[in-house]
Amino acid sequence: MGKKWYKITRLSVLLGLMMSFIPSLQAQQLLNIDFSAAQGYVNGDMVAGQPAGAEYPWLDLRDTFGEATQIASLDPAEFFYLDNEKLVILQTGGGASWVIIMFPLQTTGILTLTWDWQYIGEANQSIDIGINLSDTANYSASITEGSLSGWGRQSTTARMAQAGVVDIYSRTAYSALEPFDYRDGKKIFMRYIVNLDTKTFDVYAQKEGEAEVAIGLDCGYRRGVLRGIDHLSIWESGSEITEAHIDNIVLTASTGGTYVNDWNLF
Repeated sequence: MGKKWYKITRLSVLLGLMMSFIPSLQAQQLLNIDFSAAQGYVNGDMVAGQPAGAEYPWLDLRDTFGEATQIASLDPAEFFYLDNEKLVILQTGGGASWVIIMFPLQTTGILTLTWDWQYIGEANQSIDIGINLSDTANYSASITEGSLSGWGRQSTTARMAQAGVVDIYSRTAYSALEPFDYRDGKKIFMRYIVNLDTKTFDVYAQKEGEAEVAIGLDCGYRRGVLRGIDHLSIWESGSEITEAHIDNIVLTASTGGTYVNDWNLF
């Protein structure tokens, strides 16, 4: 009876561990940004040391990497500002401007990025803003192939395009699986999942009160990474005077759990 009970107990423990560890992922939240006062944000210029006391504050790409990237046409990021606990991007019809925020370098596993954004403007107008993930090593002036612009240094990109739709850049061009017009002014919830090992990503969009749709699946990086992914960037570069609001940026990194073959239980 004792040996039988011992075997059953060992089996129960093993099955319990399998149920606990096999499906689990070790998740780490890299960014969780709601632009609230509780997080140290105040109304005003986004790149004026915000959020207060942060290890990774928002930075102006022009001031941080502009010289290294040889992007002579960048404007200061003076039309990115915070108001009522959200990011407001005012498009003035001038040149391109960018902001970035860093996080610890990620080289393997899955990144899940979510945020919401909303176009504020007339239905016959548009905006040109994008949210990207990439490697700051890509801003090195030694990279000469392809575009030297800020856009050409990004790995993953989703944008509100001047054509009035949300689309993504996959490998060599912008595209979307189906038209997704943002000019009705509804809030749009975005989700994209980046596989750092295969260097591919999937992008989904959902308007408030509607079903989620796929914008791009198995998309490829625009530019490969030299090391991994270590920052998020946002650009503004449209020709009309409109604006957009962005909020609730959350970035999570996940790596696989322990393989059963690696367990040394008994």
